[in-house]
Amino acid sequence: MDHSYHKGRLKWIPVSQTHYWQVNVNRVITIIQNVINAKPFDQQYLVPCSTINSLPSIIFTINGNKYPVPAQAYIWKEPMDCSCEEVLLCKPSHTTAYTAEPMRLGHCTHNLFNPQLSTTLRFSGQSFNLGYGAGRIVGITAYNIVWIMNLINLGQAFVLSQKQNGLVDAIFDGVLGLGHPSLTAKRIIPVSDNLKTRGVISKPVFAFYLSTKKENGSMVMFGEVDHSYHQGEPKWILVSRTNYWQITTNRITMVGVILGCSRSCQAIMDTGTALLLGPTRVITMIQNLTKDRPFDQQYLVPCSDINSLLSIIFTVNGNEYPVPTQATSRRLGANPGG
Repeated sequence: MDHSYHKGRLKWIPVSQTHYWQVNVNRVITIIQNVINAKPFDQQYLVPCSTINSLPSIIFTINGNKYPVPAQAYIWKEPMDCSCEEVLLCKPSHTTAYTAEPMRLGHCTHNLFNPQLSTTLRFSGQSFNLGYGAGRIVGITAYNIVWIMNLINLGQAFVLSQKQNGLVDAIFDGVLGLGHPSLTAKRIIPVSDNLKTRGVISKPVFAFYLSTKKENGSMVMFGEVDHSYHQGEPKWILVSRTNYWQITTNRITMVGVILGCSRSCQAIMDTGTALLLGPTRVITMIQNLTKDRPFDQQYLVPCSDINSLLSIIFTVNGNEYPVPTQATSRRLGANPGG
């Protein structure tokens, strides 16, 4: 026996029945579900993920010795493995209509919503067919309660996706629209607007923080800005057209070269895309400056050059916003070295 795999002296327990590895247990902490305040759901019991670290251990006493089992070991978190990313999800205690088991669609495991298990959902009868840059969703619209932390929005319209093309391999289970109401499909009022109209939040503000680091994670905020997610004073930019989150950009430069907008131009802020889109002439200039090599309808740069490439600088309201090359380049998964 390799003793490097345990601490202290080994404790031996006699087997009480040789048919199994069966031992006599003196006592076990009972009424676990009541103690941890677990809520019943579809033959399971759920607890909020945020409470797991504060829950007590279950202690097995055998031969007079106590063997604690922490909550992290006796509560199961739903795994979702997608695109080489490990994301641990736990069913929220307020959710009443997840299926008992997640379903694997494409290469990803997704939590599915079962409307038949919801007592608060109302169908509108409207069909829905919308194309995204990365795919298409076909479904029906419905109304239900949306619960975001301590914010409750009654009667929020949303779409139940019945068919999806191109989105099943995404690491997310759904899409939360933050667009302007005038552009929404079926004139559905977005969550952020409903929260303000109904007085749930005091300010007509939402903000987001996007991170590629798992330990930090991304964040969306409603009603106010969490200033711990930025440095310095926030700079406010007027929307030049209310149909989009559209702003006026003074110029776009890289290594001192003006790429575009020499006399100002219009740009759209969009969290719904992972791409930086622009006119062919501007994108071609960027590719020339970064010495990209064309390959299979893409342009490649050696990974070893990424950190030495200069940022693309967007000048808005006289303020410069640099976008580093690490944010405009995607590392190919097939070759981690470059």
